[in-house]
Order: sequence, then structure tokens, then C-alpha cells
Amino acid sequence: MKRITNSLVAIATAASFIFPMGLIAQTPPADQSSGATNVCTLLAGRLTKIDQAMTERELKLSQHRTERESKLQERRQSREAELASRRTERDTKLTERLAQLQGRANTDERKTALTAFQESLQDALTTRRSTVDGALTAYKTGLDQSIAARKAAIDTAIAAAKTAYRTAIDKAKAGCAAGKDKRTARQDLRASLQAARSSLKTSVQSARDAFKTTHESLVTARKSTFESAKDNFRSAVEAAKASLKTAFGESSSETDETE
Repeated sequence: MKRITNSLVAIATAASFIFPMGLIAQTPPADQSSGATNVCTLLAGRLTKIDQAMTERELKLSQHRTERESKLQERRQSREAELASRRTERDTKLTERLAQLQGRANTDERKTALTAFQESLQDALTTRRSTVDGALTAYKTGLDQSIAARKAAIDTAIAAAKTAYRTAIDKAKAGCAAGKDKRTARQDLRASLQAARSSLKTSVQSARDAFKTTHESLVTARKSTFESAKDNFRSAVEAAKASLKTAFGESSSETDETE
């Protein structure tokens, strides 16, 4: 959960990354501007820098997403390998315990009871692992869908913000061509860009909140399924051990297969 949360911090920067407002703020105040030095003459130069900054920051966002996806896949592969290793190790230990019991099954009654115990244990183990694997798959699928939804929402918000940016610029250009007061032109442009930036920030936060809510639900569902599978497995094993104990006349070895 911590890694997922940390990855969201970088996504939040999308709201500020798209509009390099500092470049707009560099325009001198009206009372310090004279002649050609006003918002209209500065606009063309500023636009080139702003476009370049936006392109560079969009590229960084794309690179960050690629890196985050790569790390997610690496973590998944690592966890899957770890789970497979634990299962193999526990299967080996279980086989050894059953072999010990097999050596003590010196009557037909014990042999029959041990065979029934092995079958019940294997059924319970298969059911548990199938349930756990299903929960892991459901979590993975849900997480992928949630990540895709977050990305789509943010991309849509960025596209809308860029459209608003272009509209504000076109309006400023038209105002300059029409001889609009430079102070008013500058104030209108800054207000339009700030509004677009604010809207983008709100949309990004909304996408983050939706992702967080969905992720928390996925984690809760996975945990609940794991616990249920564990309880059902233990109940099945205890019932099988009770029958085995009767046949052997004593308690059998514990079996603690957790996954």
C-alpha cells in the first residue's frame, strides 16, 4: 500500500507540471512596460518557451509512468516467485511428515485412515490455494483496471487543460491585434491560465481519490478472502486429523500450510 501511495505523489504533480506559470509571471507589470515592451510583444517569445516546457514535462510524465509500470511488474514477478518457493518448501515438509505417518501405518485400519487423511488434506490444500490464487488474480485485475482508469482521467484532464491554454492564448493574441489594453490583456491571460490550472489540479485530485478508494476496497477484499480460505483449510484439516487420531490412537503431526 505504501508503494502505491508513494507513486501517487508524482501523479499529483501533473496539475502543476502542465502550466509553467512562472513564464507568464515574467511579463512586466503595466506601469513598468513601455513601447514594444508589453504583453503583446512579449507574448510570442513567452509562447515558445511555454510550449517547450509543456512538451518536456509531458515527456517526463510519460517516462515516470513507464518506470512505475516496470517496477510494478518486477514486484509482481518477485512476489509470485516467492509464493511458489514457499509452496514448494511446504509441500516438501508435508511429504516428509506423511512419510513418517506411513511408516507407522502397520494395520489395515491405519492404512485406510491415512489414505483418507491424505485425500482430505490434498483436497483442502488444493481448494485453499485455488481460492488464494483467485483472490490474487482478482486483485491484480482490479488494480490494473484502476490504474488504467486513473491514467485515462488524468490524460483527459490534461487534454482539457491544454485546450483551455490554447483558447486563452488565442484570445490574448486576438486582443493584442484589436488593440486591447495591455494590462487587461495580461490580467485576462493570467486569470484564464490559472483557472485552467486549477481545474486540472481538481481533476487530478479526483482521479487520485477514486484510485485510492478502489485500491483500499481491493486490499480489503483480498485480505478477507485470504482469511476465509485459511479458516476453511484449518477446519478441514482438523476434521481429517480427528479421524486419523482415532485410527492411530494419538495426535498426528501438525500441518501448517498457510498458502
